[in-house]
Amino acid sequence: SSLGWNGFNVESELRVSLTAMYSVTFITALLGNILLIHIIRLHRPLSSVSILIANMAASDLLTALFAMPYSTAYLYVQHGWFGGIMGSISCKLINFVIGTTIAVSIFALLTISVERYIAVVKPLSYPTFIKRPILLSTAIWFSAVMFMSVFLYVHDIEMESDGATQCLMNWEPLFSNEVSPKVFYTTIAIVLYVLPLFSIAVLSALIIRKLNKTTVSLDGNHLAEHVTITTRKRNHHVMRMLLAVITLFAVCWLPVHVLHILIYFFGGVYVSLPPSVALLLYWVSHANSALNPCVIMLLNGSFRKLLMDILQSFCPKNHRVNHRNHHSPLFVNRTHGCLPRKASKYTVRRNKREPIPPVTILAVKLEGNITNWDL
Repeated sequence: SSLGWNGFNVESELRVSLTAMYSVTFITALLGNILLIHIIRLHRPLSSVSILIANMAASDLLTALFAMPYSTAYLYVQHGWFGGIMGSISCKLINFVIGTTIAVSIFALLTISVERYIAVVKPLSYPTFIKRPILLSTAIWFSAVMFMSVFLYVHDIEMESDGATQCLMNWEPLFSNEVSPKVFYTTIAIVLYVLPLFSIAVLSALIIRKLNKTTVSLDGNHLAEHVTITTRKRNHHVMRMLLAVITLFAVCWLPVHVLHILIYFFGGVYVSLPPSVALLLYWVSHANSALNPCVIMLLNGSFRKLLMDILQSFCPKNHRVNHRNHHSPLFVNRTHGCLPRKASKYTVRRNKREPIPPVTILAVKLEGNITNWDL
């Protein structure tokens, strides 16, 4: 306000382009996060990591429902709002929800990193509260709500001299309009970006170091060896997914924190930015909510399998094939639904020290049916 600036002057070409981009991003985020939450509901066993990912999906879904329409409306009316008590409530609520979703996402990512560190590096000291994901989720949302509750105070509608109503921030009378925003957004950048990402980077480095040092025991206990290998693979896959999501978050949200610093510390520089640059950077931050579910479903093997099952359920019945190669009973090549799957080979291994039994029965479960073959 000290610069006499009321918002970017968005040209029609930029307005149309960003509206189209927000429309595609909104649909992708809406469908992707709903599908991810549904997949997590179907996933068994339901782990702490899955519950925390569901919290991220819920926050991304709220971002799609609140932040994206709000940003699209800004292209046409800037800070323009409607008056009355409903205008005041909606102004406070929308900005509060947008801030809360950002906090939930980073708190959930940090909690997943801590859980993975304890599970891999310090498994014997695994705390009880992490085994109670519902309690953990409640703590994450409560912390985010308390941290962002300041938005319920500072946002409100104001009547301009020309009679127009706008949704703006006003820190007075409890705080200062000059100093308080600088302190608040600096705190947000540190608490919701710098410190969490630094902590996650350190924990991830320790986890990867531990996984690389883990060796398989060769004491003849083949069952223990198999369990060890399976656990290592699962941990590697979870870490790969986590690192991808964290990298996306770091890249997508860095521009917004930089813009906030420019707004409150270098206002003249921010005002001089081309509207296309600033508005595109805001879109990048919101696009993170659409990219997250896609990356998680593609990099998580269990989620990817459930996704394929859901997609194949939409295939026409006359396109569903269940084919078995009859040349060998131990080789099955099947396509379920209209999407082909890789061939699966089943083999039988026998300990040479054991006598050969007269009859060996191999039971293979295929698509819910039990098939017995006599060898």
